[in-house]
Amino acid sequence: MWGKPHADDLSRCENYEDFIEKLNLVIKKMFFSLRSGGALALLVGDIRQKGEFHSIANDVMTMGTMKSWIVKAQFGCSSSGQSYHSRHPFIPIVTEHLLLFQKEDVFQIPYSFRRGGIFCLRTQDSKALTWFHLICAVMEESGGILSLSQLYEELKEHPKSAKNKHYKERIRATIYEHRNIFLTNHKGLYRLSYM
Repeated sequence: MWGKPHADDLSRCENYEDFIEKLNLVIKKMFFSLRSGGALALLVGDIRQKGEFHSIANDVMTMGTMKSWIVKAQFGCSSSGQSYHSRHPFIPIVTEHLLLFQKEDVFQIPYSFRRGGIFCLRTQDSKALTWFHLICAVMEESGGILSLSQLYEELKEHPKSAKNKHYKERIRATIYEHRNIFLTNHKGLYRLSYM
C-alpha cells in the first residue's frame, strides 16, 4: 500500500534509538527555520515496545528556551481496551506531552539532550556512591550472604578502597551503623535483611 518506505520515514525506524536520532534531526531543522522569537511546539507520547517503556518527551533534544511542558490526557489508546495478566502490574500510557520551545537568539541556541550510559559500581566511584550502597551491591550480587573477609576481598580493588587505607575498618563501621540491614548469625557471616 505504501510502496517502498523512505529511509527517513520516522514510522519505519528499525528501533527506538534510530527513531530518537532522526526525530532530533527533525527538531533541529524545524527550530533552525524559526524566526527570532518564534516558538516550536512538539506533541509527543510515551510508548511501550516489546515490554520496554520509552518516554519520548524525556529523550528528545530540547532547543532554545523551554516555555512550557503541558501534560494532557490521551484518549482512545490501544492499551485501554486490553486486559493484562501478569505478576507485575501494568501501568497504561494515558498521557501525551506538549513541549513548547522559544527561539530567543538567531545564532546562540541553547540545547540539551539525554545522555545515557552505564555506571559500573564495581569499578567506578562517585560522590553519590556510599560504602552502604557498595556493600549492599556486592552482597546482592553474591546472593545476600558474605563474611567480612569475603567483603574485604571483593572491595579491596575498588577505587573507594584505594582512597581509604582503612577501608576494612570503614566496611565494619558501615555494617555496624546499619545493623537493621546487615544481619549477623554471630559466626562471621552477614546477611542482607531484605533478601
